[in-house]
Amino acid sequence: LQDGNSSKLFVVKDKMTNEKYVVKQQGIYYNKQQNNINRIILSLRKSNPTISPFFAFGMFKCESQQSFAILTKYFEKGSLEGALENNILSGTQKYIILLGIALGMKHIHTNNIEHQNLSPRKVLLDDNYYPILNNIGAFKQKDNNSNQDTFSFASIVYQMITGKKS
Repeated sequence: LQDGNSSKLFVVKDKMTNEKYVVKQQGIYYNKQQNNINRIILSLRKSNPTISPFFAFGMFKCESQQSFAILTKYFEKGSLEGALENNILSGTQKYIILLGIALGMKHIHTNNIEHQNLSPRKVLLDDNYYPILNNIGAFKQKDNNSNQDTFSFASIVYQMITGKKS
């Protein structure tokens, strides 16, 4: 797992079920608006298979400072970035992944949320290589003038077709 700019990632295992999860620990920049957005995202995840499921989020104290943590599912196949670097995807798999990303983005945009940080690293792959949109911390309420998600999606399409990073 690769840590983000303002977060640390840990893989944890449920001793009873042996299921693996990821804990994403972030600094205290969390605010009331982010809490409302996270509640919206939680409802989005319950209704769309392309949105990364998460099981808990909240504040806790770690090493004498407040932190925000999110518990999500661990995906053994890793990210789209890794799959592209290792050139392991067929043309059909690439098409299915692009379609899944587009449908996931349509779903969050319909609910007035934008991703804000879409990239191959932020798209996880399930056991069937279906895409799962990740990186909860970047989601925010949609600004009607923003085209960032569209540009990011186009960059992913370019990279998947040409094999070159944009």
